[in-house]
Amino acid sequence: MNLNSKLVLFDIDGTITDINLSKLKAQIQYYEQLGVVFGLNTNRPLKDCSDIYKELDLNGPMIVEDGSFYKLKEDDALGYDADGAIRINDRTIELLKRNEIYGGILADVIVTADKSILEDQRAGSLILITPDRNYTSSVYVRSGGRIDEKMTDAVFKYLDKAFLSEGISVRIKKISEFGKIIISGKATNRIKTLQEVAYKYFNKYDILIVSDFEPISDFESSNIVFSSVKNGEIAYKTRSKIVATKEGEDGIIEILNIFLKH
Repeated sequence: MNLNSKLVLFDIDGTITDINLSKLKAQIQYYEQLGVVFGLNTNRPLKDCSDIYKELDLNGPMIVEDGSFYKLKEDDALGYDADGAIRINDRTIELLKRNEIYGGILADVIVTADKSILEDQRAGSLILITPDRNYTSSVYVRSGGRIDEKMTDAVFKYLDKAFLSEGISVRIKKISEFGKIIISGKATNRIKTLQEVAYKYFNKYDILIVSDFEPISDFESSNIVFSSVKNGEIAYKTRSKIVATKEGEDGIIEILNIFLKH
């Protein structure tokens, strides 16, 4: 079986986080021997992706930070920098530090990669921003170690209004059940960057994206197959060509086998 014109890209959050990856890694290694290329396509910054890339023993590109950067392989130099784009994370930090009260609650703004503080009930009300980003920002909202939907909504509305008032065009998404807000510059998009990478380096490849959500309504391409894990967002599952019927890594392996016709 010759599969040397297939490229598979995994999202991370909501897709391969918090699941056992041992069976998936074995399946990836099997298909890599048959010529399939595997990589990542995620909103996470590069620093967060390297361990997962190595753990799964991937052999293909990493498209990171919502398409702001990519690497063809782990050891390659970075490719593509969103020329002229606003550095969203820096601006988000500045905007949040201007204000202290959200939804009537006084909150501390903390910039750290240590997310353990999110579960610390002694921490009070806080807004955590992860560093190591450029054109995207991830903001977590907690009150006494718990998700606070009211405060999350207040932070979301404040940032949306603040960016708009400054004339900065961003995409901003609130995920209330995770107490999380994701912001990215409209100059970047991981599907657009994927199309650029595919055109330059993987011409004529069939491409599979394994995810829990992608803006597929904006990007129609005959050689890109969108697939959803079982826990994917309903709207995304409705538009996806392949939808897993099994949970966790079993569902991802199911998707791979369907796409690769094994």
